[in-house]
Amino acid sequence: MKTAFLAALLLTTTLLALAKPARNAATNPLTLATPVLEHFRAVVDERLAAGSYTYVHLRDATGTERWLATLSATDPGATQVTVDVFARLDRFESPRLGRTFSPLSFGRLSPTPGVHP
Repeated sequence: MKTAFLAALLLTTTLLALAKPARNAATNPLTLATPVLEHFRAVVDERLAAGSYTYVHLRDATGTERWLATLSATDPGATQVTVDVFARLDRFESPRLGRTFSPLSFGRLSPTPGVHP
């Protein structure tokens, strides 16, 4: 699982580096995000669909709440999830949702093994 996470991080970084800077900066908030590596389990309290992305409101075991953006195609739809965060923005305004997320993490979700909704 760690290998898959590192491969996804490497792929994302490579794609960002290959993208045209002017267009990429205007359309991809990841170009402004700070790289981070976090891994934790959480409960999904809310999902907001926004095109190819889903914004997920998470609550971890300590009660800390946060928003995470993930690709809609990879969102498992589970309530109990394992989260791999690879980047964070202090503040992101979503024009599509007309909403501000402060902060917003970027990452991937997978169903927590052995936990059933």
